Amino acid sequence: MNEAMQVTNNEELVAYTNEQLQEILHTPDMTIDAMIEINGALQIVSVTPAAKGWYAYQTDDGTIGKLRAKDIYALEEPTGENNMSNTLRKYRTGYTPSVSVSGAKSLHCGDAVAEALEYKELDALYALVGMLLEGWDAETLAAKYSHLNRGQQRMNLGNRLRAAYKRGEETVVQWVEDHLGE
Repeated sequence: MNEAMQVTNNEELVAYTNEQLQEILHTPDMTIDAMIEINGALQIVSVTPAAKGWYAYQTDDGTIGKLRAKDIYALEEPTGENNMSNTLRKYRTGYTPSVSVSGAKSLHCGDAVAEALEYKELDALYALVGMLLEGWDAETLAAKYSHLNRGQQRMNLGNRLRAAYKRGEETVVQWVEDHLGE
């Protein structure tokens, strides 16, 4: 089989490299679903690491075998790493460019809450969230998130407001609507 094989819906199958599989299957008990060719037909199988560049597979009917990485095709295009940075990279393309209070380039998700919070100082954000959310005050929130960097603190405060906005809490909804586009 070639490194990329044509399939019926005009997509190409991409073979894993040994490095990609080693990154994904970094412990012997890990398993992934992938496609392989058996008797000229593609089948989805479970793949686990075997030894020295070999991988074991098992089909749904119990057939077991071994093969090399070049014969294992990804169900989705492999990224080379299976970690948070790749997940973030995937979703970051949908983010809205912005400028932070300090003037640095920034990104946000583009929803109403993010738009309303744009250009707010972190201290002002703590005060705002403490005022809008029942049962919280700025000092308690600051203590809760003090171990995080400023961006993570801001993200967590925004997520708290976003959750309240989605729940339809009147004070939060009203504040967001009043501050859109400022």
